[in-house]
Amino acid sequence: MQQHSRKQSLTNRKALHELSKSYELMEVIGRGVEGSVLRAAEIKTGKNVAIKHIKLDQMHPYIIKKLIREVQIQRELSLGPAAEFIPKMVSVVTDDLLQESLEHREMFIVMEYVDGMTLKQFIDKAQSREIELTSSMCTTIVFNLLRAVAAVHKSNVIHRDIKPANILIKKDLNVKLCDFGLARTCPSGSDFRIEVPHTKDARKDLAKSLYESRHERRQKPRQVSPHVVSRIYRAPEVALLHPTYSFPIDVWAVGCIIAELLQCVSEYHELSAEDEYARYLFKAISCDPLSPSGSVEEMENDLLKVILRILGRQGTADVQFLNRKGVMKIVKKIGEENPKIKFADEFPESCKGLAKVLQGCLMFNPHFRYSAEMLLDQPVFSDLRMLSCP
Repeated sequence: MQQHSRKQSLTNRKALHELSKSYELMEVIGRGVEGSVLRAAEIKTGKNVAIKHIKLDQMHPYIIKKLIREVQIQRELSLGPAAEFIPKMVSVVTDDLLQESLEHREMFIVMEYVDGMTLKQFIDKAQSREIELTSSMCTTIVFNLLRAVAAVHKSNVIHRDIKPANILIKKDLNVKLCDFGLARTCPSGSDFRIEVPHTKDARKDLAKSLYESRHERRQKPRQVSPHVVSRIYRAPEVALLHPTYSFPIDVWAVGCIIAELLQCVSEYHELSAEDEYARYLFKAISCDPLSPSGSVEEMENDLLKVILRILGRQGTADVQFLNRKGVMKIVKKIGEENPKIKFADEFPESCKGLAKVLQGCLMFNPHFRYSAEMLLDQPVFSDLRMLSCP
């Protein structure tokens, strides 16, 4: 065992030696479950790159499959409308360069280096008032985020893990989506490609259609993984283990991020700099059955209960996407004590435009949830739309 470790250590040094022929390694800028991210400079040009160093040793085959899918999806996205909204993939170091290294199951992904920080770091600084976040800045960030999400969806990809830590923000407030480890293409035959209904009557008609087709939907096999999206940003259809979901789960996550940003806007009110949880809209500490409740506190602060306490009473049309009447009754019962929320009433005048965008993101029924493309057409973004036109 000791001999194997020594041999592997030597191989790792050889691998880094090969990499250093093209790149000067500067510093570790991030660490995760799968490995670390290094900042490096290309020797020929001096241009900065980010190198994702992934150790595959003893990894579950599912994780390896996920990594391969991440590389494939990012390559495909780099050829379409989403190219400007993701870090460009420069190369993947494979056995033609590092054959010995791959025998020990490692991978090096060389990507564009984005000079900035994660949106999580940005919001941390806004909450502690290290950055003064104005409603105007907030509007620009949300507009750029929606452009990125719309472009990814246009490429038929669901990100499935949108959260501030997976969003890079530059000094000019432009953003790039990263970490496509949970991403996948939209399942064929998805019923989420239809247009989102604009009027009350159109919603009623769609709700009726969903109710009538529930038995047929129940017979279909699950096409998507149930355990996706970090809990705080997880849409109700995922929390309820609904067998189908699609682009709307990303839009819900964007809504949760908008709420976080609005909580940190300087015109709003001050939050404790130490309590990161204070800025979250849905402060859940469990999500049964994905992360089961243990204590009474966890059961009371389960994600579905927290969502419905805030969103309030859901009407019959709001629950018709669900396949089982029992689940519909539970959802309606949990939220029945509180009136339906109007986010525009919860924020100051300067944030009302964004609050309306938030309302469109956080529709309980995913079929009623606005698409990223629709949200970009909201009046609050009119000036930004003109500036972004070529």
